[in-house]
Amino acid sequence: MGGRLFIGILSFLVIGALSCGVWMYPNVVDYILTIDYLLVFKSVISFIVAMTLVVGFHEFGHYLVARMAGVRVLEFSIGFGKTLFSFRSKKSGIKYKLSLMPLGGFVRFLDGEKDRKEFGDYGLSFGDASTAKRAAIVFAGPLFNAIFAFFIFVCISLIGTPYYKPFIGDTISGGWAESQGLKPGDLIVSIDDMPVLDFPEMFQTIASSAGKSSVSVEVQNNGASRNIALNLEKMKLTREGASLERLLGIKTANSSATSVINEIGKGGIFEKLDLSPGDRVVSINDKETATPGKIQEALKDAVGDTVKVVYIRNEKEKVAYGLYSGLINAGFKPYKKELFIGEKDEGFFGVISSSYGRLVVNTVSTFSVLGGIFNNSISTDVISGPVGIAKAAGDFMEFGIVPFLHFMAMISISLMVMNLLPVPGLDGFYLVVFGVESIIRRKIPERYIDAMIKVGMTAIAILLAYALYIDFKFVF
Repeated sequence: MGGRLFIGILSFLVIGALSCGVWMYPNVVDYILTIDYLLVFKSVISFIVAMTLVVGFHEFGHYLVARMAGVRVLEFSIGFGKTLFSFRSKKSGIKYKLSLMPLGGFVRFLDGEKDRKEFGDYGLSFGDASTAKRAAIVFAGPLFNAIFAFFIFVCISLIGTPYYKPFIGDTISGGWAESQGLKPGDLIVSIDDMPVLDFPEMFQTIASSAGKSSVSVEVQNNGASRNIALNLEKMKLTREGASLERLLGIKTANSSATSVINEIGKGGIFEKLDLSPGDRVVSINDKETATPGKIQEALKDAVGDTVKVVYIRNEKEKVAYGLYSGLINAGFKPYKKELFIGEKDEGFFGVISSSYGRLVVNTVSTFSVLGGIFNNSISTDVISGPVGIAKAAGDFMEFGIVPFLHFMAMISISLMVMNLLPVPGLDGFYLVVFGVESIIRRKIPERYIDAMIKVGMTAIAILLAYALYIDFKFVF
C-alpha cells in the first residue's frame, strides 16, 4: 500500500513539475529541437552505470549483513518498477531482480504472517530479529556506500593520474579571495585543520562552509606559511554562482602566469624602463603585481603619469621610474607545472591514508552543504534531480574515467548522507526507531511507523518533483 501510494504521489508531482517547467520555461521546447541526442545517450548510459553500481552496493550491504545475521531474504532488487531481468536461486530461494528505474532498490526480508504463509514457515523474520541485528542490517546500506567511495578513491590513487593542487594562480580584483587576504601563488594546505588534497576539494570545502563567520586556513607561498581567518558570512552558494571566479574570485594557475618577464616588445613601459627578460615585477606604484592581471590593474589609471616599478633582477630589488603611455607590450612566464600539478605516488599506506582523508573531507562537506541549505547560506537550487545528475554523469565521463570515478564516489557519499537523515522511509529513520525501542524496551506499533513513512515518502516525492523543476531551470 505504501509503495503504491508513493508511486501515485510521485507520478502526480512529476507530471506537475514537468508541466510547470514547460510553462515557465517555454524555450525548453526550442531547446529540445537542438539537443545532441548522442550526448544524451552517453549521459543516460553513464547515469545508469553510476546509479546501478552505487545503489547496488548500498543494497548489497543490507543483503549481506541480513544473511550474516540469519534473517531470511526473499528478494534483492536493483531499481524500482517493471522487472527487466530476474532469477531465483535454487539453493537459497532468493529472487534477484534488475528493474527499470535505477533510482533506488530494495531488499525484501521475511516479515509477518502473510510472508510465512506465502514463502514457508522457516527462517528468522526481520521483525523477530533482535534490535541490534535490525539496526546492523539497516546501517549496513550507508556503511557500504562509504566503503564503495573509499574503494573508488583507492582506485583513483592507484591509477596515479595527475591532479591539480589547491594552488591559487590569480585573484580577481574586488573578489572574495582578494578581500580575505588570499594572494596569487598561495597554496592552500588545510581548512579548519582538515588537509586539502586537491583543487576540487578546496573549492568544495570552502563552498560548503558558506555562512560561517570564521574559517581557519593555512597557506604557503614561496616556502613561507601563514594562517588566515576567512569570513564566509556573506557568501551564498547558488548553482549559477558555483564557479571559482564567480563565487571565490580565484583563477587557476593554468589560466594565469607569473610576473616574471618572458619577452619585451618595442614601445612598452618595460622597454622604456630598461627591464630585461627574467626580471620579476614586484609592484607598480606600491601595488603588488604578482601576475600579469595585477600589472594591468596597477597601470589601468596611470596613462600619462610617471609610474614607479619595483622589480627583482639577480635576487636584488631594483626601482625604476618612467612615463606610462598606455602600452605594456610584454610577455610573462607561466607558473612551473610542478607548483600546481602533482602526480600521486604514495605507496600502499599513503594510498590508504589519502583515500580515507578524501572520504572524511567529502563526507563532512556533504553534511555541511545540507546544513547550509537549512540555514539559507546555500541556495536550494544546488539540488539536482535525475536529469541534472544524468547530465553531470555524461559531463564527467566526457572528461575521462578518473573524473567519472570521482563523480561516482561523490554520488555514493551523497546517498550515504541522505540515507542517514532521520526522514521516515530512509535508513536513518529506522535507526532512530530502533534506538527508541531499545530505550523503552518495546516495539513501536506498526500503524504509527506506517503513518510516518507515508508522510516521509510524500515529502521525498515533493523534493524529487522540486529537483526536476530545478533541472528544467538550469539544465535546459
